[in-house]
Amino acid sequence: MKKMLFTILILSCRSIAHASEATHRAAAEQMLQVTKAERNIAGFYAQMGAMIEQQFKQMDVPEDAIPILAKFQKKQMDVMKEELSWQKLKDEVASAYMKICSEDEIREITKFFSSPIGVKYVDKIPELTQEMMKSVQSRIPSLTEKMSKIGEELRADLEKYDEANRTQP
Repeated sequence: MKKMLFTILILSCRSIAHASEATHRAAAEQMLQVTKAERNIAGFYAQMGAMIEQQFKQMDVPEDAIPILAKFQKKQMDVMKEELSWQKLKDEVASAYMKICSEDEIREITKFFSSPIGVKYVDKIPELTQEMMKSVQSRIPSLTEKMSKIGEELRADLEKYDEANRTQP
């Protein structure tokens, strides 16, 4: 009898935990919908495409090589859209919120983003992101130059290492 009661108790707890996770996930998914996360991901792709295009423009490439760069850009964007599609990310993003925020916190966040000021903020996210991307793009030439110098240092150090190891018996 005690075993049967214990088993019933365990099964009840499991179903409560499962129901709790289901409502937690539903709350997280509702928050993602209210915050227009899918739309923001689509905007991210467009901005990344613009960044890649900007990088190509900064490269000293002959005019007749531009179609090659365009083909490369399209391949990059296609892979990014496939690997970072909303369908692939949605469950992971919801799970991340569930891990970090309680169901009550998620409901409060959703409540904020459903309010007039929250809706206004969500609607301005693409514009805000675009402004931030402009800032990042303006830093790319300096970043590229610094990374190139680091790459040259690495290559020189590896050549020294290779040379030192070739001369050893």
